[in-house]
Amino acid sequence: MLSIRVLVLSLALTALGLSADGTFEKTAAPVFSATCSPCHNEQLASGGLNIAAFTHAQSLTESREGWEIILRKVRAGEMPPKGVPRPAQLDDAIQFIQAEFDKADRSVKPDPGRVTARRLNRAEYTNTIPAASTAPSTPTPSATCWPWISTPRKASPPTTWGAASITWATC
Repeated sequence: MLSIRVLVLSLALTALGLSADGTFEKTAAPVFSATCSPCHNEQLASGGLNIAAFTHAQSLTESREGWEIILRKVRAGEMPPKGVPRPAQLDDAIQFIQAEFDKADRSVKPDPGRVTARRLNRAEYTNTIPAASTAPSTPTPSATCWPWISTPRKASPPTTWGAASITWATC
């Protein structure tokens, strides 16, 4: 059963133009090294680009902006320049790199965008303000809840909630 799945997977990858062992070193690196390195090397660095920094697989994540510029120029036909033959494997290399970018993009958590502040409606306000304040909206006559409440004194008038009566302390 497992061998049938492997066969189907390899046939699907072959139909897409990728091999089952398609890696950066086998698919993209040889094409870009052979095609781009005569002009974009350490000595010439035409256009300010040295392709040597883009010949390893880690460069796909480390230098994505550079790869996007390279792909844009290759897709637009600016590279390779006129007079330099375009290799047949270049399209496979572009597809491989784009597939790697797509795979990396799928694993990144999307940005939710700007969170807009809005006004609270009456029910939200009624439920939010007491929860956000330090004192409960309906005071309970307990000195453990409110440390500024002490034993009843005659200095302040008593406050009554239902059957309980407390007196506010004077400071």
